[in-house]
Amino acid sequence: MTPIQQLKQTALRLSQLGALITFALMPLWLKWPNAPHPFSGEYVLGFVLVVPIVWTVGWWVIAGMPGLKQHFQHTSHLVWLVVLVLFCGWAVLSQSWAYMQIDYPGLAQSRALQYALSAAFMLVMASAGPSRKWLLVILVGSMLVHGLIGTAQVIQQGSIGLSALGEFNLDPAESGVSVVVADGTRLLRAYGLLPHPNMLASILLVGLLMASNWALTTKYRSLAVAILCIGLWALLVTFSRSAWLGLALGIGIITILRWRTALKRWWLIVPLGLTSLVFLAAYHPYVLARAGTGQEQLETHSIGERTLFLFVASEAIRAYPVTGVGAGNFTWFASYYIFENSEYRIAGDNVHNIYLTIAAELGLVGLALFGTILLAGIYIAIRQLQANETQIALVACLLALLLIGLFDHYNVTLLWGNAMLFGLLGLAIRPFPAKQVAAVQGQSAP
Repeated sequence: MTPIQQLKQTALRLSQLGALITFALMPLWLKWPNAPHPFSGEYVLGFVLVVPIVWTVGWWVIAGMPGLKQHFQHTSHLVWLVVLVLFCGWAVLSQSWAYMQIDYPGLAQSRALQYALSAAFMLVMASAGPSRKWLLVILVGSMLVHGLIGTAQVIQQGSIGLSALGEFNLDPAESGVSVVVADGTRLLRAYGLLPHPNMLASILLVGLLMASNWALTTKYRSLAVAILCIGLWALLVTFSRSAWLGLALGIGIITILRWRTALKRWWLIVPLGLTSLVFLAAYHPYVLARAGTGQEQLETHSIGERTLFLFVASEAIRAYPVTGVGAGNFTWFASYYIFENSEYRIAGDNVHNIYLTIAAELGLVGLALFGTILLAGIYIAIRQLQANETQIALVACLLALLLIGLFDHYNVTLLWGNAMLFGLLGLAIRPFPAKQVAAVQGQSAP
């Protein structure tokens, strides 16, 4: 092996290591302290997560961009790649017509950079990403660590002393802290080390689906049961309704696609069912409150605000159907729209829907490009379902996250969520070696 080849091999390993570190850091809300513009907290470069993403992409480039050529050999891959570049280019162009381009040009610049970083990360994952087995370890490990942190916060009903790792000051009595209210009692939801329980829920959901798929075949049955019960309990105490729906969809997909194996492990239903029953027994008033069966003011207010921003998003699309209001500019458009057209005096917020977010900020052109990226990626991933058991879990995770996207926004508005969605999609797209595909197909043949 020549020195150049050794350098490229080392660079590839460093890139794959960076990818695993990136996934491991996603559940942490780490920003550069006291950093100047453009590295301050309100911009994408203010997040520490940028470093491992740039590391991953940089070393992949030094390695000679291995795996890139394979995307030019298949029509579906080529469509996905071309549309990905066009989407990022459209986001960059939106700076020229952004709603706040004069007063706050950094809004569009930051969001466009976020899309570019996430897209580059996805391309690396789709070309020469890390081993899917190591990804399983990272995602399940993150679920356990951050799930236990979130569970401890619910038990403590407050922070547990991890401020050095970015834990927020959590007091259920304070306004702005996410709680569930039942009969006048405020119950703190699990946060982990993120600024909202729904964000933690998505991390737990991905880990739980990966663990569920692994549990169907592993010989470590007791360990599998313990991991699944811990993950399920942690997800439940986030009280994230969208994540609960995502879990149901993901488990359904895994069960259907692996029904023969699932039948052999039917007994897994028992410990997971008992975990759910214990949760319902302990928190049933709060579950009913989240289900909307009561008239709790907090839940009614939350639903009202979400409905308001859904309407404002539709108005943004109606006013700017082709271009949108510019990447990262919807919250400011919402603020002005609400102030000028209603009696409400509330600050603008993101619309809790990733598809409406893209349409409102990048217009129907941006939505078409974004949708094509997702559809082409899912199509490629589904065609490879038989190549590897972990591929089924990845597809289940992706479809669950896309379902959650109907109710939340962080997979397109925040770097960690964007990188997680795009990174998982990239890994699901990555082709398997022809020998491995042939071997698996041979094993499944009658």
